[in-house]
Amino acid sequence: MSAHETFARAEHQWQIGNIPEAEKLLRQTLAEEPEAANAMALLALCRLKREDKEEAAQLAKRAAEIEPENDFVLRVLGMVFEQQKQYSQAQEAIESAIANAPEEPFNHVFLANFLERRSKHKQAEDHYQQALALDPDNMDALVGYGDFLISTAREEEAAPYLQRASEIEPDNVDLILALGDLAFRRGDMNEARERALWILSINSENPVALALLAKVKLRRNPVMGLWFKWALFMGRFDGKQKLFILLGLYLAFQVTYRVFLRNAPLASNILLFAWLGFCLLTWIAPYVLARTIKAETKTVTLNKDY
Repeated sequence: MSAHETFARAEHQWQIGNIPEAEKLLRQTLAEEPEAANAMALLALCRLKREDKEEAAQLAKRAAEIEPENDFVLRVLGMVFEQQKQYSQAQEAIESAIANAPEEPFNHVFLANFLERRSKHKQAEDHYQQALALDPDNMDALVGYGDFLISTAREEEAAPYLQRASEIEPDNVDLILALGDLAFRRGDMNEARERALWILSINSENPVALALLAKVKLRRNPVMGLWFKWALFMGRFDGKQKLFILLGLYLAFQVTYRVFLRNAPLASNILLFAWLGFCLLTWIAPYVLARTIKAETKTVTLNKDY
């Protein structure tokens, strides 16, 4: 079997989630062609999946040295830098991928995803729209932009993009998860649960589906339910807007507490405890939520409750 055929098999194994087999085949490919940059970059992704960030970084950087204009290699390099929290280098690598292959919609989607994670919503939206301008029927762009609009509380705007994606590929995993998230945000826990279960029936280890299923379970908790509502409201704003909102609320609290309630100790104490509760939800609950979901995804089983 040629190195090209071995790499093609490795790609297939990666796509279906068989990381160990993909890695085995990629190492075989590299044994035959040590300078195969695509194989090296895909192996870096495998190592990231296995949380070996050091080898992943070595592989990605070496691949970029071999083929510095390969957009796939540059995207992988961007992922590695992001994992290392080197965000400026990550963005630079992804932008280089666009510069070298500006006609490839996925490069714009990839940068949009990155910018969205950095709460740079306006820039992210620009790149989603650029991807769709290049290919209006690109599934990654349709689902990615639809999911972005959902997360920024623009569900009605998301509808035509998700509808078009459903016409093209109704069984697309990312599409189903986006629709599940939409149902969750609208309070339809049954639909959200069913969509998560459908994905898990195909891949029982899908982390996004497991997280969605765990969130449905956590939503039943009154405290976490309150947090979810606050988090979904804040999700529509970018990083700077969130900071201004929090500063504005703090100033409003201080004015009310110090000026209007100075001679009303009971009311001022109630307000103080309410403010402390708000701070708890804002700053601590996200970490509690993340840890809880992580624990749930390790233990969740598809029993009769679901």
